[in-house]
Amino acid sequence: MPSAVQEPRDSVRFADRVAPNSTGDGSHVETYEVQEGATVEQVDVRIYRGAELDLRVRPFIRRGDDGSRREIDLIQFQGKQYIDGDGDHFEFTVSQAAERGDLVGVEVENHDDTYGYDYAVDMALDRAGGIARFGGVVDRIRGWF
Repeated sequence: MPSAVQEPRDSVRFADRVAPNSTGDGSHVETYEVQEGATVEQVDVRIYRGAELDLRVRPFIRRGDDGSRREIDLIQFQGKQYIDGDGDHFEFTVSQAAERGDLVGVEVENHDDTYGYDYAVDMALDRAGGIARFGGVVDRIRGWF
C-alpha cells in the first residue's frame, strides 16, 4: 500500500467579482504567499461573458518588502499590458521561480462605470523543479514499496 506522500504541486485559485470603476490605485489585488520555493508553471485566466473587454487581468510575482519591492509579470505581454476578454479562457505555460515569502497574485481592473464582473485565475506551483524533480519521482515510487 502506498504511503501518504505530499505532492510537489500546489494549485492556487483567485476568483472574485470586481466592482465598477476599480482602476489605478483602486484596482482589485489578490495575493498568496509562497510557503516553499517553487516554480509557477501554469496560469489559467477565465473572464466570464459580459465583461466586453472592460476587465483587465495581470498575473504577477511580488518580491521583497516595501523598501525593495518589485513585481514580475508572469505573462510576457506584447501590445496590451494585460489580459482582457469576454467569455474567454486563456491557458499560459510559464516557468517563473518563486521563493519562500514571495507573493503570487493578480491585479484586476474593471473599466466599466456600471457593472461588476467575475474572473478566475488558477496557478500551478511546482515545488519539485529542475533536477530535483527526478529525485521527487524516485522518492514517491520508493514510498509505494
